[in-house]
Amino acid sequence: MYTVLIADDEPAALKYLYSIVNNNFPDEFKITFCASNGIEALEWVKLHHVDIIISDIRMPLKDGIALAEDVLKLRPHIKFIIVSGYSDFQYARSALRLGVKDYILKPVVPFDIKEIFKRICPEIDKRIYEEKKNLLHRLCTNAKVSTNEINELFPEDGYHLALLRKNGLPLNEFYKDTKEVFSDTSEKIFIYGRDEFEALYICPCTLINQKEFRAYMQKEMLRNKDEKAYCTLVFLNKIIDGNDFPISVRNMQLKLDSNIVLGKNKIIILKNFSDNTHQEDECLALITFESLCKQQQKEAAKEELTRLLFLWNEQERPLSWIKSMLQRASYLLQRFHLCNPITLENERANLAEIFFYAENIQQLVRDVNELYFSISEIQQKYLKMDSEHYHKIIVNYIESNFNIPLTLQSTCKALGISKSYINKLIRKYDDETFCTYLTRIRIENAKKIIKEERSTLMIKDIAERTGFHDQFYFSRIFRTYTGMSPSEYILSLDAKKTNTSPEDIL
Repeated sequence: MYTVLIADDEPAALKYLYSIVNNNFPDEFKITFCASNGIEALEWVKLHHVDIIISDIRMPLKDGIALAEDVLKLRPHIKFIIVSGYSDFQYARSALRLGVKDYILKPVVPFDIKEIFKRICPEIDKRIYEEKKNLLHRLCTNAKVSTNEINELFPEDGYHLALLRKNGLPLNEFYKDTKEVFSDTSEKIFIYGRDEFEALYICPCTLINQKEFRAYMQKEMLRNKDEKAYCTLVFLNKIIDGNDFPISVRNMQLKLDSNIVLGKNKIIILKNFSDNTHQEDECLALITFESLCKQQQKEAAKEELTRLLFLWNEQERPLSWIKSMLQRASYLLQRFHLCNPITLENERANLAEIFFYAENIQQLVRDVNELYFSISEIQQKYLKMDSEHYHKIIVNYIESNFNIPLTLQSTCKALGISKSYINKLIRKYDDETFCTYLTRIRIENAKKIIKEERSTLMIKDIAERTGFHDQFYFSRIFRTYTGMSPSEYILSLDAKKTNTSPEDIL
């Protein structure tokens, strides 16, 4: 709902403007203050969120032009509309140079207000959307966010929150350029993801109740889950306002990251956050393994680590806990010279990718053994060959098969190349992960298809032809990579073709 301030020194005119907005747009616009002069209006703007100001040009103490100048210096995002009589027409037009959005000649009629609102509301929506994106990014990366900022952008009295993740742990720790995902501007529920496998859902409680929200999220969980995927869903067990966003979001992320279990679908209700990382038995878990390392029994240590990985998975230990234990095991392996030589930086990056892509315990064990122990004949052969040549083989395969359900695992199997080797080459030559490279190729091809066949295809068809199983997910990813939705991209192409603006087409 857009917030409106009306300023006019004549009570009858003030009441008339109020009735136009309130009676014609009750569900879209909320009049938060009526001022009898420019000073009152300015003081309100200093303390409250305002989207639109409708002001008479002639007022005592501070007229509409002076008010516009002060307001737009203080809050340049506010859409300022001047109301003037015919005799003030040229004076009102001069206000446009100050940044005033529009002017209306008296007598004001509802149609005039409607037409101006129709023009300025998309601009407000775009600004709010971008500010929400920026705020959520800062909120989820532990940057400082003021409660005033949050309440301006999320002004509802209450919100439902849920956090959904597909498969393993986030990569953000090592890939600062990981693509964040946001909902479309038209979606009522705002969505933010640290990467394309995660989504934080922020739903106004006026839209649906808590029971309906949980049912909706469980459907989202099923919709996001493909054949080999597993999902973890965290619900916040209460309705919160903007003031509680920072601590609630942080606790949900911690709860999610510390409860992802390999191959298991989990729904978690977050009441009071508590650490669930099995700290009590961390010291005991690697006693036998450490003893074998000290005795220089490499094969026995390898078998023990494999046994532990299967055991921890049977015990449904969280992936974050297993990862921390592997880092301890790695220290022992390297201390006693029992594993492949590997730098700390490379080990952390490889572990991050292993736990990001992990689909099942067999795959995890295979990847861990490859990282620490295995340099096969075929791998030795690759290491001696031209890396750029094999990079081209990998990217050519991706670019030829982006339209099918392609994964890192299936790519490895098709090419006979290990996951760590594929990731290493893509990191080296493209400075991104396999996942982001694949998605970028898909979006580039989606843009090409839209340019060539937009008149004959629906968004759903374009999504399917570029390897996306869900058109809503495709739209979010498309916006992440291009800055606009598929529909907006189509409009922009049509506008270029006809030499008009997208708004004119709409």
